[in-house]
Order: sequence, then C-alpha cells, then structure tokens
Amino acid sequence: MLYNSRPIIILLLCSFIPLFAVTGVAAEPKVKDFFAKPLIGNPFFSDDGKHLAYSMHKENDDYAVVLLNLDTMESKSFMLAGKSSHPILWLDNDRLILFSVQNGYSLYSIKEGKSKVFNRKESWSMRILGARRDQPGILNVWFSPHDRNNRSGVAAIRPERSLKKLHGIVEERSNVKEWIELPSGEPHQVYPDKLGRIRGAIMYNKGDNRLEFHYRKNEDSPWTRLEVDPLLDSFLGYSEDDGVVYISHQGDDENANSIYRYEVAHQRYGEKVFGAPGFSLDGAHLARDYKTGKLQGIYYHNDGPATHWIDPEMQQVQERIDAKLPGRINRIIEADLLDTRFIVAALVDRLPTRYYVYFKDKDQLAALPERFPQLKNVLMRPMQVIHFQSRDGLRLPGYLTLPAKTSQGKKPPLVVLAHGGPWVRDSWGYNTEVQFLANRGYAVFQPNYRGSSGYTYDISTKDEFDFRAMHDDVTDGVKLLKRSNLIDPDRVAIMGASFGGYLAIAGAAFEPDLYRCAVTIVGVFDWKHVIGQRRANRFDRFNYDILKERLGSEEDQKAAFDRISPLRHTENIKIPVYISAGEEDGTASSLQSKKLAKKLKSQGNRVKTFFPDTEGHGYFKTKNRLRLYTEIEAFLKKHL
Repeated sequence: MLYNSRPIIILLLCSFIPLFAVTGVAAEPKVKDFFAKPLIGNPFFSDDGKHLAYSMHKENDDYAVVLLNLDTMESKSFMLAGKSSHPILWLDNDRLILFSVQNGYSLYSIKEGKSKVFNRKESWSMRILGARRDQPGILNVWFSPHDRNNRSGVAAIRPERSLKKLHGIVEERSNVKEWIELPSGEPHQVYPDKLGRIRGAIMYNKGDNRLEFHYRKNEDSPWTRLEVDPLLDSFLGYSEDDGVVYISHQGDDENANSIYRYEVAHQRYGEKVFGAPGFSLDGAHLARDYKTGKLQGIYYHNDGPATHWIDPEMQQVQERIDAKLPGRINRIIEADLLDTRFIVAALVDRLPTRYYVYFKDKDQLAALPERFPQLKNVLMRPMQVIHFQSRDGLRLPGYLTLPAKTSQGKKPPLVVLAHGGPWVRDSWGYNTEVQFLANRGYAVFQPNYRGSSGYTYDISTKDEFDFRAMHDDVTDGVKLLKRSNLIDPDRVAIMGASFGGYLAIAGAAFEPDLYRCAVTIVGVFDWKHVIGQRRANRFDRFNYDILKERLGSEEDQKAAFDRISPLRHTENIKIPVYISAGEEDGTASSLQSKKLAKKLKSQGNRVKTFFPDTEGHGYFKTKNRLRLYTEIEAFLKKHL
C-alpha cells in the first residue's frame, strides 16, 4: 500500500507531559557524564522492611554494598575483601546474599557483620531463583548444564553450609539440600510461588517440538501439562485460589493479550481480569498481598509504564505518592510484607529514574541518592509518542525526540535508533542514548517495528520472524519523517545494537540512498551463521528448532536467506559504517562483524571498527563504553 499523501504523526499523549520545569544551564555534558555507571543500583527491602540494600558505584567499575537501617536512617557501606560487591537478595531479615566477580556468592549477616563464601566456582553457572519462605535459610538455585562435571537442574541449597572437600577437591553440590523434580523435557523457566515453592515450569518437548507449560498444586502433587501455548500466552502468577493461575491470553474478541484466570482442573480460561486495548499484557507483572495472596494491581506498559490498581488501599497509597511527586510516573516497585513501606521509582522522559522510600504510617518520602548526579543540571529533551503507517497499511508506534532549536533555525539531522531483540520494544521514558544524541543536536527516532512486543497480534506476533518486513517498517517510518518538515531530510543516519545492528546494516544495504552513515554494535548479519551458533548449544534445542522451523534451512531456502542477510549484499553499501562487537560475544559472534568490516574495506568503503577483547553481548567496562560512544559521536559529527 502506498503512503497517504499527508504524514501520520500523532504527538505525545498529554498524560505524559511533565508538569515541572527542569532547571539548570544548557551546558554540554561530556560523554562520561552520560555513560558512566549509575551511582546506585536497584534497591530492595528485607521482608520486615527494616533494612534496605543497594549497590553504590565507587570508582572504575567497582561497587560497594550499602545497607540502610530505615528505623534509624543510618547506613553503612562495605566491599567483600576489598573487591567489588553487589547485593542480590535477602535470605531472611538478617542475612543477605552478595555477589562478587572475584569471590562468587557469599552470605552476609548484619548481626555478625561478616560474610562467608558459599559458592565460588559456580558464580558463572548458578542462577539464584529466590529464598524459601516456608523453609528458613534455604535458597532455590538453578545449576547450569554448561558445567559438565556436576549435576545440573533446580535445587534447594543451604548457603550457610560450607562446601566439603573430597581428596582436596571442592564438592560443588555438597550444600544441596534436595533436588527439585521438574517435568520431562528441556527446562526453560520455572515459577516459584510466594513461599518459594517451584510450582510452575516451561519445558521444551523435543519429541513433539513443542514448548509446554506445567503446573502442580504443591511440591507433593504430580505435574499437569496445561492447555496453554507458551509461544502465545504468558504465565503471570498464582491466584489465592487453589488450582487457578493468571495467564496473559488473547480472547476470541480481542486483538491483544489480556489477563485471565485459568482454571487448571477444567483446563479452561475463566474470568477476564484486565485488558488494555491496543496493548498486550504478556509482559505484565502482578502485585499481590503477601498475607492473603490476593491480586492488588497490575504493572504493564501502554505507550509508557502504567499501573492498574485493583486494591483500593493501594490506589490510595499511589495517590498520596503522586501528590508528592507530581509530573512523573511513580511506580511502586517493591513493598515490605506488611505493605507499610514502599520503594518508588519516579520516571520521566527528561530525568534519569530516581528512587524513593515511602513510609505509609508517616505519609513521608525519603529520597535515595541520585543515580546520575552529574546530569542534574543538564537540559534534557521531551520524548514524543508518534504513529506511522507501513506500506501494507499497519499502524505502527514509535518515539521521536527533537533537540533544542538552533539560533539559525536549521532542521536537525536524524538518527534512527533501532532497538534489538527483535521481540522487545522501546518505551516512553528516560533513555541515555536518546538524550545523549539529542544533546548533541540530533533528532532521534525509535520505531517499534512489527515483532516488537507488547502490542496487538498484527504488530507483535503475526510477522514476528519476517525480518525483512521489520526493515521495511523502519524504512517506512524514516521516509515519513523525511516528509514531515521536522528534520533535515538529507541528513539521516541509522544506529542499533544486536538486532538493531542488523537493521542498521540492512538499511545501508537494502536502502542505499536513504542514509548518510550507519552504526552497528554487536550486530547480526548472516542468519545461516546465527542458526549455526544455536545448533552448537546442545542445552538449548528449542531456540535452534524454532529458527529452523520459521526460517528454514539455507539449502532449501537460499533465496529467502539471501533476502534477509545484509552481509550478502555489501556491494550495495556505499555509506560510511561504524562497526563494534565484543570478542567474547556468545550471542552474536564477533566473526560476523569482522567479516562485514573486511568485505566493506575490500570494496573501498569508509569503515571504523572497535572490537574490545573482554566484552560480550553488551559492554560492561566503563572504559569500553566511553570509547564506544566517543567514537560514535565523532563518527556522526564527521559523516552526518
């Protein structure tokens, strides 16, 4: 379908316009001001709400643990053996699980003021699932199958128990209390209830090539496979009623997933609990009363973060918080077990997220340290919600951030910032890359192309493996903006990471006259190579099988693979390209990026590369992130 003659642009919904003014001077911050590590990490309560734990950035890439006594408001910070340390979760009201790259997992006691390592080697292959509230001192963990010398699977462990040695060798599973039986198949996810009991699991049935959801009433009950398709529907939580769970599901008269009660005994969907027209709730999170198990509210995304409260008392708490923090979206991200103290994340598009503690009995807020204090006086730019129409008539969402107007009145150049995934989405709110680019004078377009999660079936699911159509959607949005009179149509660049890196190079290869330059970070460019990487992982057959099913094999579908793989069309790329990838990337091998760079250089293209040797699929080290964005800034300034 051809475009309408007039561009379709719907600007920001009024409910997202901040009601306050950001004060300060319009000074240009440095790259390190934007991309330094945040001063504090995510905070969380002990169950009784008396203590708060979070990590605090010290220097270089080191973090200390901060413990805040909320009764006295006194705090202390420390590092385990002088090494960077992070709090993970509370085992109980006194003991905290900590993690250090050098020391692995440790158990720290507030009363004793000391810690004990309980799993050193397994820090790279053990995932903590949560504490068992029905069994004090017990922790659920998932041992990775990649450790071939030890048993893998879900287990309950005693972290206070030191690991034993046999013939001088540490027995890595000697603190296991019991192994938790899962249904047959390849495990992909498990779901603990409020007590920490594993009562739900997603398994891949290799024989039938089917992803399955299993449920049990308690740990002594047999597993029951539910008539639920985990590819379309998502498990959200347990009801207070036995035999009922909450599932996101698309009803017969709906175009997106809503939240339903699912009755296990009858294998059927029951009452619809909540829906948001035009938006899928497959990524929603439920707030529940710990004492009763009743559903209190639903956290979800429409154009931005949203909350729907069912419990009137929680709605009242929300209103009190909103009155104290006007002009922001205030999300209650955690509460103590008695719902008397709450951690609030205050969200807005022009400021980094700020954390507060709300004391219900006193009706008071206490602010935690700012995460990026160096940006406090930087004038940020508002993010607008827009919609555009694809060539086949699909109405797609996106976000547009415009820089401050110049004294000359010139239209700004545009940077298309394509998200990765592709089965994730961009959302309204503060985005470091967006504000950095806007600060440097660029308009920024974030298209939520088809396959992006959280929208209707036609947007998010119907064509979720049509990678070329996703590229076409980005192209259609860019062409719309070029006609909008909001940007300079002759100065457009495209940039992205992971699948966004794929879209950047696809744009350069398949639309050779649309962009002035392209930036790709940890990108994927050859789907035959990607399928080969998935095949090599013998512990994740599902992701290999589904790629094979949806994309086919190159032997049978060579034309289709050629159509979606920009690495095979480098002769069409005429613009400068910046390429970066981590040498230790196990998700998108750096070999793809190096092959792209080699081919482009052999053609005489202008290519700039950066391949940090100790990074994976995303850059952890500050020095590498600062180099990356310093080089991107110079690259865009030169070519755009």
